[in-house]
Amino acid sequence: MKRIRPIVRSGVGLAILILFLLNGCAVAPSIKEEKPKVLGISDLSLEEKVAQMFMTRYTGGFYTESSYVYQQVKRLVKEHGIGGIIPFFGSTHGTIENLNELQRLSRIPLLVAADYERGVGQQLDGATLFPTNMGLAATDSPELAYNQGMITAKEARAVGVHITFAPVMDVNSNPDNPIINFRAFGDSPEIVSRFGVEFIKGAQESGLIATAKHFPGHGDTGTDSHTTLPVIEKDNNTFESVDLVPFKAAIDAGVKMIMVGHIAVPSLDESGKPATLSNKLNGDLLRNKLGFEGIIVTDAMEMGGITESYWAGEAAIKTIETGTDMVLLPMDIDRAISAVTEAVRSGRISEDRIDASVKRILEAKRELGLWDQREVSLKSAQSILGQDKFLSAAGEVSRKSITLVSDKANLIPIQAESVKNPIHILIATDEGMLPISRPFRSSISRIFENVETRFIYYPLDGAEVQSLLNWAKES
Repeated sequence: MKRIRPIVRSGVGLAILILFLLNGCAVAPSIKEEKPKVLGISDLSLEEKVAQMFMTRYTGGFYTESSYVYQQVKRLVKEHGIGGIIPFFGSTHGTIENLNELQRLSRIPLLVAADYERGVGQQLDGATLFPTNMGLAATDSPELAYNQGMITAKEARAVGVHITFAPVMDVNSNPDNPIINFRAFGDSPEIVSRFGVEFIKGAQESGLIATAKHFPGHGDTGTDSHTTLPVIEKDNNTFESVDLVPFKAAIDAGVKMIMVGHIAVPSLDESGKPATLSNKLNGDLLRNKLGFEGIIVTDAMEMGGITESYWAGEAAIKTIETGTDMVLLPMDIDRAISAVTEAVRSGRISEDRIDASVKRILEAKRELGLWDQREVSLKSAQSILGQDKFLSAAGEVSRKSITLVSDKANLIPIQAESVKNPIHILIATDEGMLPISRPFRSSISRIFENVETRFIYYPLDGAEVQSLLNWAKES
């Protein structure tokens, strides 16, 4: 009788047997990671619901463990459960890391919003920067606005941002406007509507929430709402036929968010209250008459248009009473959240009113897929930001935006060989424009020899203008 050798004679044989068993009928059940529970309105306390209606700022800078800002923002996320974050500047690496950390700390995914009117490159190096909206409209190509919205969306989502506070839908009908001016697409409601709607479509079709601002229209003012309350003295019919037109177009195009500005329009609300705190403008006009069903956010509540008349808690209560869903950057966010919570407990604001806003906020987070994926990958951002095709699209806008306003002396195009004593006068709004102009100044120096240059970054009176002209003639 033949002797049967044992199968297991060594450590190698034992390993083979174990592998056989694991790959056969004795496979151990795999452990699946449980998806986080999607929380609804009924899962939140009153305090948690109120906190969802507030957003605070954070940057992409480096913070030490003991940094006051670092500790305060983490506390607002962990203890209060605030609804969102607004990152300002910093590095791309820092922005991604800081937002990821806050998302990990938060029980409910955070909505992240940023001012990307000119693209993500407006705040982060390595991303795509576009010309101003005025320059974009100068191309007379609304499809370029669509492309800008799409590119902004892809780059924003890559760094963990879900909302852009753009486009500006104000009609800049006042040439002395100190705050909107070139941020607007133009001075006609038709131009603003055409370009703004295309930007909205491009952004939202690529997964970014667009925000039409600053309702009901910040274009016809010579006052900066960052410092005081602008009052727009315009009759009802004119305001509706000019300033409201782009916002109606944005709503018809399905914009998901509208920012209400700190602007008083006595012809629409005789009380003189800023739209942010006006039942007639915020609630009745925007919600009821125009039929907007998306999220209403305030402009920054730390701006002079609010703070010169109201303290943080009362301002937050009043704007929520009028129909606001999310309150941005109150001067004291702890006291504001506490004041709104107490207003509900006292019966001044109904809990149903709070629930209506929080449902919109939670639905937006669900639609964005934040319960499944709230963090972003640095590696992925490196492959998306500043792609050649994105930079090429921004370059196309720049080239097509160049507009020849007047050439009575037929000097354009300039013939370098015919210029004997070239003079370059650079006029800017501030000294910080000098480094930005370096590429243009370098190009001029390459084309011409012995260029005389003057850099003017301060206001000129009549005598100074004449002195500058005399210098140019004598040079």
